Order: sequence, then structure tokens, then C-alpha cells
Amino acid sequence: MIAKPLGLDVEGVKANFLNAYQEEGAQHQLITGAPIPSTQETETYKWLDELNAFDYWDDKGAIPEATSNLWSYDLKNRPYGANWTVSEHEVRLDKIGAINLRARQMGSAAAHWYNDRLAATMEGATSGNLFDGVPFFSASHPTGATTVANYYTTGYELTQTNLETVIANMRGFTGRSGKRLGVRPSHLIVPPELEFTAKRILLTNQEAAGGTRADSDVLKGRVELIVFDALTDANAWYVADLTKPIRPFFMQELLGLRVLSQGPSDLSDQYIQSRVYTFSADGECAFGKSLWFLCSFCNPS
Repeated sequence: MIAKPLGLDVEGVKANFLNAYQEEGAQHQLITGAPIPSTQETETYKWLDELNAFDYWDDKGAIPEATSNLWSYDLKNRPYGANWTVSEHEVRLDKIGAINLRARQMGSAAAHWYNDRLAATMEGATSGNLFDGVPFFSASHPTGATTVANYYTTGYELTQTNLETVIANMRGFTGRSGKRLGVRPSHLIVPPELEFTAKRILLTNQEAAGGTRADSDVLKGRVELIVFDALTDANAWYVADLTKPIRPFFMQELLGLRVLSQGPSDLSDQYIQSRVYTFSADGECAFGKSLWFLCSFCNPS
């Protein structure tokens, strides 16, 4: 006869995992906003070149030039997850504090995983053509008879002058009609290495340590700062309009983050053989790119 074990608060372990995920403040949520629900393995997005533009209909009920600029963009969900175990021996020795601490660390790691996936999407957005026939970050986005850039390289270190230039350029983006697209840059996104440079530009009258700018703090309160820990390029920075219903980068979610468990409640064969509680956290999602004119990328390195 197998004696009934003391038992573990399995739901408490799950709650510790999910609470730590939320407390870690998954930064991807600041950039992508709420997930876009997905219902199949691969979703197809059909972005219009001027998705947010209205125009007169012609006498046949069609909007001139609109349908000719329709491109498809496929985004495939991928499963992810991690498993961990808790032995019944640990429970009998009353190691509940350590068990819950381990669950919290796993939840924190889940938050970092999401951030890493978004950072990889952002840093890889200089390749792979999207709806206008060029990569998301490009120096030659076609807008009617001309091209414009949302990708800057040599000479575009993070300085007040360069930040003002990028903001002004984004404010001036126009569509095929020549009308402004209404871009309002709202956030500066930097890696940890540029945190204090960004704060001097945005929050003080110093652009470099020990130096003083002659002009007023024209950028103070103009944009919000996101120090995105997962970015890997120490010199690259982004300016984004995160005020629109569609964000420049988004998360597509087929299965939200969840925690499953298997333990001795039913004295399963696995438990009888191994004397462990098994936990599994998983989900299924993908990070994607949407409208190029909502974000600019400066990579001087």
C-alpha cells in the first residue's frame, strides 16, 4: 500500500509562476500592446499601403489605386515552453519556500523569453520584404514618385540633433496621395548601454556627462523612454509611434501562456515510479511587423 504523500499546493506554485511573469514587467507588452488573437497555425495579413487613409470612391464604387497595392504577409505560430519537477522528498522536508522561489524564477524567465523574441524580430527587420516590396526597415520605401527612409546608419549615433531629425522625418511621412500619414513618434527605444545617454537628452540639459547644451530642453516630455533589456546592439536605437490601434510590431497569440501540472492527486503511474510533481509551462505565438512608417531604426555601428 502506498502512503498518501503530504501534498504540495500545486495551484500556489502555478500562481507564483504567473505572478512573477507579470511582476517582471514583460517589456514586449509596452511595445506591442495587447496580443492579436490567432485561430490557426499560420495567419495571413493583408496590409494596405495606406491602411489608415480615406479617399473618394469613383463612380463604380472603387477606391482608385487601393487594391493594386495589396500584399500578403504570412506569420506562423510556434510552440514554446519549459518543464520542471518537484520531488516529494522536497515536500516532506518542507522546502515549500524554495519550491515557490523556483517557480517564480521560471515565471521571470518566461517574461525574458517573450522579450528576446520581440528583440530578435526588431533587430531582424532589415531583411525580408513586406507589403511595399522592401524590408520593414529600409532607406527606400516607395511613396508615390519618391522614396523615404526609416533606416539610418552612418552618422546616426544617439544625439539630440539626430533624434530631432528622425522625429521630424517621421512626422513628414506621406502616402501615395502626398498627404501626411499622421505619424506621431511617441517613444524612444534603446538598449541598456544607451540608457543614460537617452536620459540626458530627454530629461536634462546635458547631452554628455559634464557638458551643457546651449538650447532649452525641447525634447523634455516630447517622447517616452523604453530601455529594452533584450536588445543586443549597444549602439542601435528606435523611434516609434505607439499611439495607433496598430503597433509597428505586434504579438500574434494562438495559445496564451499557461502552466500545467501532474502530481500525486491520482497517484499516476508517473508519480508512483518517480515520486515527482511535474510542471509544464507553454504557449504558442509569433512576433510580427506591421506598418513601417510607425517606427524608425538608427544603427550607426
